[in-house]
Order: sequence, then C-alpha cells, then structure tokens
Amino acid sequence: MIKKFFNLLLVEDNPAHADLICRHFKSSDKPPQITIAGSVSQARKYLAQSHQDLVISDLVLPDGKGTDLITRKGKEIALPLIIMTSYGDEQVAVESIKAGALDYVVKSSITFKDMPRIAERAIQQWNNITKRRIAEEKLRAYQKRLRSLALELSLTEERERRLIATDLHDNIGQLLAMTKIKLWQVRAMTLPDEIEENLDAAVECIEKAIHYTRSLTSTLCPPVLYEVGFEAGIEWLIEYFRQNHNLKTKLISDGCAYPLGDDMRGLLFQVVRELLINVVKHAQAKNVVVEIHQVNQHIKISVQDNGVGFKASLIGSRGYQGGGFGLFSIRERLDSISGQLKINSRLGQGTTATLSVPLQMAVTCK
Repeated sequence: MIKKFFNLLLVEDNPAHADLICRHFKSSDKPPQITIAGSVSQARKYLAQSHQDLVISDLVLPDGKGTDLITRKGKEIALPLIIMTSYGDEQVAVESIKAGALDYVVKSSITFKDMPRIAERAIQQWNNITKRRIAEEKLRAYQKRLRSLALELSLTEERERRLIATDLHDNIGQLLAMTKIKLWQVRAMTLPDEIEENLDAAVECIEKAIHYTRSLTSTLCPPVLYEVGFEAGIEWLIEYFRQNHNLKTKLISDGCAYPLGDDMRGLLFQVVRELLINVVKHAQAKNVVVEIHQVNQHIKISVQDNGVGFKASLIGSRGYQGGGFGLFSIRERLDSISGQLKINSRLGQGTTATLSVPLQMAVTCK
C-alpha cells in the first residue's frame, strides 16, 4: 500500500493535458501534492528543491526529453519516472524503459482518467524495487563479511600450520634426534646380544619417527617456502609429487621475485597443493606442468595435466571436491582476496586450473 498523500512532479508543457491529469488525480482516493513543470530545466529545479515520490513526464519537452530526468545513485535509478507520449511507438517505449523509466503510457482520455491507478501501481512497484535493493545491499554486506571471515580463517589456518610445523621441528624433532643419539651411545657399549637387538629395534623406530616428523613438517609448512621464496616452495612441492605420486612434473616461471606476505604465500601454496591433490585423485595423469607468471599486476598460477579430463558441468559435484579445499572452497577462498579460479577441461584432453590474484592483495595481506 502507498501512503495516503505523496508528492508528484508532473512535467508537461501542454497546459490542457496538465490540467486534465490534475483533475483526475484530485478526484481520486489518494490525491497527491502535485507540482507542475513545463520543461526539463524547471523540473530539475523542483527536484533539487524538494522530495518527489514520483515523476510523470511527457517524452518531448521544449528543452529536452523526459528521460533526461532519470538520475542515478551509482548504478541504481534514483527516482521512479513514468513517460508519456502522444504517439504509440514501440521503439520509443523500449528505449524509454532501457533508459530507466518505470513505465511508458500513450496519452489519451482513457489514460488520463486511469493516471491515478497507473501512479499507484508505479509507486508500489518502486517500493518493491526499493525493498529488493535494500535486501540485496544487506546480502552483499553479509557476503562481504563472510568473505572477510573466510580469508581470516584461511590465514589463521596457515599461521597455525606454521606454528605446528615449527613446534614439530624445534621440539619433537629435536627430542627424537637426541633420543637417537643417546641410544647409539648405549649401543656402542658392550651389551648382551638380546639387549643389542632391542636397541637396534628402538633406533629403527626412532629413525622412522624422525622421518615421519620431517615429512609432516614439510607437508604442513615446508621451510623452503619461507626461507627461500614462493617459487622455491612450489618447486619443492612439485618435486614432492613427482617422487611420491609417480608424476612427471615441470615448473615454468618468469622468475619474478614476488614480494608475497607470509600468510598469502602459505595460502597460495596450499591452493596449488590442493589442485595437485585433485590431479592425483581424479585425473589419472602422468604429466603435470605448473606455471607462474605476472600478468597485468596479477600473479597467475596454472596447473595443467594430461589426464582424463571431465565435463565442466561436473565442477562442484561430489566427485570433483577432493582434497581439503575442493574446487568450490578454493574459489571461495580466492574470492575473499579478490582472486579467481578458472577451470578448462574436456574429456580425454586433460584439465587446466588457473588461479589469479591481484599483486596488491597478495603483497598487502600479511
């Protein structure tokens, strides 16, 4: 329902038409407060001086067109406008609606009489549009907040990875190494054969624990990623997959020293790692090429395999979610840093996953 009284700006240079429209409005159940303007410039003056709930304007005016009154706030139309014309022209109607007019009517005695209902319908439509805009703005704000939280979660996760890896290396790893040394010292003594065998078994267990701890440390947070740089970390990663998953891997890079913050460096590393895990799980590939380039102030990383490929429509299905991220989650995390992920794949022709992140985001997110 519209309010009992509303402000209407009528832009009409024909006094007879303006008077007829006003009389029909005054005899309606909800008569508006009407301001009459005879030109575009006069209408703009009134719009600047007072609030109007609706504008009804002739299309052709002495100093322009009624559609010239359409104003915007950003990309949104700022005021509801109904265009009137003396001639029914479908093309003109289409152009008026495209320009942002809420409605388009052809002048006639019937139209003038029906103008109060047309105005009420337009205001109701405008109220619905306004409500939808408010809801969309709230949704955009909510999504922005979610992306911010997702980014903070990702970065916190990466920091925790580094802390756990550091703790494993500096504490558990060192304790295991010292235990191994002590056992060897005992092993060097002259001992009964049965004790020597037990010590040998203990040393073997310690060595396996040390190997596992080092492997876990590297998986969580390879030291080379932070000690040498991002490219070196990716090179270590693809070598790890070559050795452990029977893949022929290759790294192609432009050699740029990307000044990535530690958090962002770790996040991008984990994304590439998850893409490689997806290759291992789903692609049945033998060859993988990882490329790193700087393009138009973006860091672009692609992971290309020669596997079985898949239909693009399957992206996001359970069968292609593999890894800790999954393609959907990877996109969500990249979206939180204004990044993008594109997947190109065809059955039998392999898959190329390309991620792109603005260097400004990659550098400032520390």
